[in-house]
Amino acid sequence: MKKTKKSFFETLRRYHELIFFLTYREVRIRYKQTLLGVAWAIIQPLMQMIVFTFVFSRLGKMSSGNVPYPIFVLAGLLPWTFFSGALARGVPIIINYPNLVTKIYFPREIFPIFATLGLLVDFLCSFIVLLVFFYFFHVPYQIGILSSFLIMFLLIIFTMGLLFFAATVNVFFRDAAYAVSLLSQVWLFMTPVVYPLAQVPEKFRFWYQLNPMVGIVESYRGLLLGGAISHPELLIQSAVTSVAVFYFGYRFLKYYEMKFADAI
Repeated sequence: MKKTKKSFFETLRRYHELIFFLTYREVRIRYKQTLLGVAWAIIQPLMQMIVFTFVFSRLGKMSSGNVPYPIFVLAGLLPWTFFSGALARGVPIIINYPNLVTKIYFPREIFPIFATLGLLVDFLCSFIVLLVFFYFFHVPYQIGILSSFLIMFLLIIFTMGLLFFAATVNVFFRDAAYAVSLLSQVWLFMTPVVYPLAQVPEKFRFWYQLNPMVGIVESYRGLLLGGAISHPELLIQSAVTSVAVFYFGYRFLKYYEMKFADAI
């Protein structure tokens, strides 16, 4: 494990300028020739918030405790939108750059890295909007707002780990992108984004909490809205799973990376 950690951080150190350039290029391409530009990063979670509020709060009478439901769901959508967006962009990221893969050598883990980091711009824009909503809904600002960025760091680790694996598989089997897209749609409703964790029946709670996104989303929302982590055991479980996914995903990519050029 020491060897893997050293090689990964050595990649960050040696290729940080390339990572920055590719991240900037990825963000720039994503909003190139669009009228609203980066505003789309704000529109997507806002539209989801409106739809979920109408369906689950107005029609379904979903309770969100003392927190206004729009704030409750938007606080959960921020990490989820980052995660699902990174999966959508990151799974096909290697085959989207065939010239770089076939003609230039650099560590291939850089592809999932900049695909993930490129979504941070969207996340920060949405985060600012959430703070504005706090003001209009008279939700007090918690000191946990600063601590919530540590949860995002954990989410980045988990997301990169998944992308190391899924992007590698997608090089050889293009079905992976479609499978992950379908999985992310189901995964949303298996994560406490639009409903509180307390709504999950106790008999299903053990299996439900094996989902690492449960601890991440629940802890992130808890820090934003309550200033504390309500279920620290879930966060620990998510952290262990995230590190394991990162480690084995990274090893998986490094094992197959020399075959990428031939497959593409």
